[in-house]
Amino acid sequence: MKKRKSALVVSESLIVKQEMRRMLGELYVHNVFEARDFDTAAETSKSKAPTFTFIDADSDPEMVLKLGSYLKSEVKTRIVFLKRKGTFNKGNDEGSISVLEKPVTLNRLNDVIHPTLSFSALIAEAQALIEREPATLEFQL
Repeated sequence: MKKRKSALVVSESLIVKQEMRRMLGELYVHNVFEARDFDTAAETSKSKAPTFTFIDADSDPEMVLKLGSYLKSEVKTRIVFLKRKGTFNKGNDEGSISVLEKPVTLNRLNDVIHPTLSFSALIAEAQALIEREPATLEFQL
């Protein structure tokens, strides 16, 4: 049986935690845990082993760095940093770290939670199909 996806949201902002909980619920991630500081986040990540850990990069910079290092070395979770507007959305080559620009949208969050069901995955699949068999495709208007 497939493990249900879960998430830990680490932020000093109540609004960020509430919005992330709401959007994650819309994407069928119902086990959402919250933390405000390093100790709570470390304890929760160790005991609950969330599939994803969302860290608000606008929180205390020392805590963000310490928690990111801890999670990368001690817990098997996908780390997603939430950064303020002006940064860009990207994934890491390892696939274990991503960055999302705030405000986080449902579509961008879906790309992280359900990558095979994302709009960008559908476009990539269509492009691969066109490149593989361009002569056999027929378009109807």
